Amino acid sequence: MPRITDKSTIEAIAREFCKDRCKSKALQAGGYSKYYSERAGLKLFTNVQLIDEIARLDAESAEKAELTIQSVLKNIDWGIKQAVIDKDLPALARLSELQGKYLSMWSEQGNNAATGLSLNFTTRPSAGPIIVKLRKGA
Repeated sequence: MPRITDKSTIEAIAREFCKDRCKSKALQAGGYSKYYSERAGLKLFTNVQLIDEIARLDAESAEKAELTIQSVLKNIDWGIKQAVIDKDLPALARLSELQGKYLSMWSEQGNNAATGLSLNFTTRPSAGPIIVKLRKGA
């Protein structure tokens, strides 16, 4: 049976635990038997070294996620500027929507999280008058 004092065992358990937060699966990845990991092994998660390694990996993962978020926001900002230059209104609307979702201004359900207002966008505007104008000018 592996020892929880071995650095490689601690790293293996912490890495697996950070993937899906399943303690027994993480202990099995660290070399413990299925029986032990499901019954007695859960107490190993009180080990200070294991707790520290999990915290380190979580912080590392959060840092990577923040870099990804920042790059996505940078791309959205660039897209908005480009949509304004190109006068691409559908793209501008979609990018503005994505930016608003990031700021928690609204969600898919139409509820405004910032103000608490319930907005319902289930009806679509009619394109009838626009089509009529286009036909008259043709």
